[in-house]
Amino acid sequence: MHRITLPLVALALLIGAAACASAQLDDGPPELHILLTNDDGIDAVGLQTLKEALRDAGHRVTVAAPASNQSGKSAAISFGALKVEERGPGEYAIDATPATCAMFGMSALADPEAPFDLLVSGTNHGANAGGAASVSGTVGATTVAALGLGGGLPAIAVSTDPITADTADDAFGEHFENVAGFAVRLIDALQRSAGGDGLIPPGVRLNVNYPAREPEDIKGVRVAPQGGSFGLGVSFEEQVPGVWAPRLGRAPRSSGTASPDGDATLHADGWITIAPLDTDQTAPAPVLHQLRRRLANLPVRDPEEED
Repeated sequence: MHRITLPLVALALLIGAAACASAQLDDGPPELHILLTNDDGIDAVGLQTLKEALRDAGHRVTVAAPASNQSGKSAAISFGALKVEERGPGEYAIDATPATCAMFGMSALADPEAPFDLLVSGTNHGANAGGAASVSGTVGATTVAALGLGGGLPAIAVSTDPITADTADDAFGEHFENVAGFAVRLIDALQRSAGGDGLIPPGVRLNVNYPAREPEDIKGVRVAPQGGSFGLGVSFEEQVPGVWAPRLGRAPRSSGTASPDGDATLHADGWITIAPLDTDQTAPAPVLHQLRRRLANLPVRDPEEED
């Protein structure tokens, strides 16, 4: 737990300083070449609104996204040949998982004259705070970028719960536009505060979760650790003999620990949360030490075989 304290504080200070500095600068930071993916599929409103917002902000955007919904795929990799369809200039629909799309983009779509500066994954239809980040395809795409697979890039995952379930309601699309606008401002703040250290520390990706609220009802922005709770429960029901279907619902109370200062708790309370995640999934030091004590005398071989 101690390991992430400094990055959290440093990131919060940098973003805060950049927000002040941006008001004093006439010229914005230079445009970036952004690789955009998601897990809802290339036609999803979250990706399309984010693509337009990034381009309107002056960035070059290359899209490498799944051809169909790939939610819940985490950082799974598609093996075998990939079907790739060019949907338009710099936009590719790929029959693959989000992580594979990210790797494909970082390698096969790389432009030596204008290398990618950043990978952005989203905007996802559904929050990915707390334990949900571990199974999210949206976050999974940033995992491979942080690991350096396919070339490696600084990476940001963006997710939100919809403000209404009615996709035909204007408020549905407007909410995703608000999220996209925030993502643009976040990238701007990171650019202004980067100095010579890069947009995001090496091996770290940002998991951003925007609450299902109107902008005026959002409490603010918090850089926070990832919470351990997972609000989604999964069960299975046999529809016909030998065929089972998953059913989604609320997770039992025992599903993880809801830290009061974790991103899941803060997000539920109306904050935009930014959780810096690294690729070290080691449990906290006390757990490590406890297991070392408990397993100190674990034999390599069956003791009876040694007699």
